[in-house]
Amino acid sequence: MPIGDPGNESYQFVPNAPWSRIQLEKPIGGYIRTYAYDSSVAATNTYQIPNNGNFSMDFSQGKFQLFLQSPRQFWMHYNGPFEASHNSPQFTVNSRVGTLAESSTDNIRSSGSGSVGSLPFYAGTPLASMRPFVHPTVPDFNQEFCGRNSWAPWSWARKHGILYQRSSDPFARFNIYGMPDDLLEFEDEKGQKWIVVVDYKTTSTSNWTTKIQEWFDPRNEKYHRGYIVQLEFYAWLMEQIIQRDGLPHRVWPVGHHIAFNVGHDGQTDLGSLQLNLESAHIPIDLDWSWIQPTIDLAIECVLSPDLPPKQGLPNPPNRSTGHPSSALPKHHDFEVSDDRYDWMMSNHPGSWP
Repeated sequence: MPIGDPGNESYQFVPNAPWSRIQLEKPIGGYIRTYAYDSSVAATNTYQIPNNGNFSMDFSQGKFQLFLQSPRQFWMHYNGPFEASHNSPQFTVNSRVGTLAESSTDNIRSSGSGSVGSLPFYAGTPLASMRPFVHPTVPDFNQEFCGRNSWAPWSWARKHGILYQRSSDPFARFNIYGMPDDLLEFEDEKGQKWIVVVDYKTTSTSNWTTKIQEWFDPRNEKYHRGYIVQLEFYAWLMEQIIQRDGLPHRVWPVGHHIAFNVGHDGQTDLGSLQLNLESAHIPIDLDWSWIQPTIDLAIECVLSPDLPPKQGLPNPPNRSTGHPSSALPKHHDFEVSDDRYDWMMSNHPGSWP
C-alpha cells in the first residue's frame, strides 16, 4: 500500500482536502512549531487573539488530565505541537442544558436577588440557601473565568489564570486556568465565607435512579474518575486565586454535580416539541492536596529533552477479593498517534518536533 505524501500519509484516501472531513486542531500538511513550548520565555495570562495568540504555556484541567493519562502524549503536545485526539461531534443537548443552568444562576448573580433555591434544580438540595459567587473587586470575573463569553471563552478565562512558578524556576512556567461551570458561596455560623465548586452534567437514560446511585461508585464500570479530578483541579485553582486576590474566602471541601436527565421521564411530548428534564444533586468529597505536586511533575516532563516512554496503566484491584490485579498492565489508547510519531521520526528525523 502506498504511504502517500510525506506528512500526510494518513490522508491518502480522503476526498478533497483533509479539512473537509477532519478538524485537525493544527496546521494542515505539516508540523509547524507555532505553539511549541519555549522554556526560555515566561508564561503570561494576558488576553490572546485565538487565531494568532501564543497559548503554548497554557495549562488547563484538560492538559492536567492528559498528563495523568500519558506523560508521553503530554510531552508531545507541548514539544510538537501535537494533538492527542481530534475533535468529534458534541452532545449538543449537553452543552445547551448546561448553558441554560448557567444562565439561570447568572441572572440571580447579576440581579443580586438572593439564593439559588428559587431554581428547581437547586430546590431541596444542601445548596439551596447559597448565593452565586461574586468577586468583590473584579466585576467581570465570573463572566470570563467561568467561560461565559460566546467568543473564544478560553482566551478570556486564561486572563484569570495562575502564573505558576516553582521556587527553582526563574519565572512562571505555566499559566494555569480553568472554566468551572459555576461557583456558589455561603457564610458559616462563625462568619467564614466559603466558595463551592459546581459542575453541571447532562445525560439521557431510562435508568436514571441507578445511574445516580452509582455515579461515583468505584465498582461500576462507568465510574466517573475524570469528574473527580475536574472538581479537585478547580478547587485547587480557586484556592490559588483566593490567595492571589486577597479574598476572605476558603474553598469548601465538597464539590457538587447537578445532573440532568433529558427526555426519559415517560412524559416526553414530541408533538409539542418538548423534552422534559429530571435533575439530581450529587456531592463528592474533595482532596486537592495532590494537584500541585502533580503539576510540578508535569513541568519536569515538559522541560525534559527526551520523549517519555509509553507508560503502562495499573489495573484496578480484583473486585471480589480487593487484591491487586495480576493482569498485565495496559497502555492508554494513544497507540495510533504514537505509531505516527515514531514513523515521522524514523522517516523524517528532526521534523517533529
